[in-house]
Amino acid sequence: MLQIRFINYFLFFILINILFIILITGKIKDKKTLSILGCLISLMIITAICFFPFPYQEELINDRMSNDMSLSNNYIPFHTIFTSVIESIEYHVYTEIIYSIIGNIVLFVPLGFSIFFSIESEKKILKTLITVFFVSVSIETLQWIFNSFLGFNYRAVDIDDLILNVCGGVVGYAIACYAFKIYKSRYNK
Repeated sequence: MLQIRFINYFLFFILINILFIILITGKIKDKKTLSILGCLISLMIITAICFFPFPYQEELINDRMSNDMSLSNNYIPFHTIFTSVIESIEYHVYTEIIYSIIGNIVLFVPLGFSIFFSIESEKKILKTLITVFFVSVSIETLQWIFNSFLGFNYRAVDIDDLILNVCGGVVGYAIACYAFKIYKSRYNK
């Protein structure tokens, strides 16, 4: 099984190279360079969390299939969100809300934050929404493709993940917008 440790080493290697290039070129103070670096780091973290560990050994795949450990896909908006909240309240186990709902939102906050500073135009919110939506749809599509290759649902394809991810991107955008306004009011007097 490809563990998250593998992708962490790979991402760490890429991050070190990017930082080295930035230090060599001397553009460490450039806002756009830092925001693009933030976008890349966000995408690396999103990829690591959404796809790993990935089972590629036949024994693991057969074990999961024989034990019916596959997840079910959800194409009904808000179904998983409401089900998670209701079951968490009913059974007094709130980890599902934290992991599934809050986790999907928090995962995309850094991306929305970074996109705010990397876009220069007037339509920042629209471009942020489109970018976050595209990234989230790409992840769900890739999960569906990987599930098709594996023959079972290792990662669930869920419309609610898309909704929560876009909400996280908007929250990140709002935090960046607020932080930028505070920065301007303090340092541009």
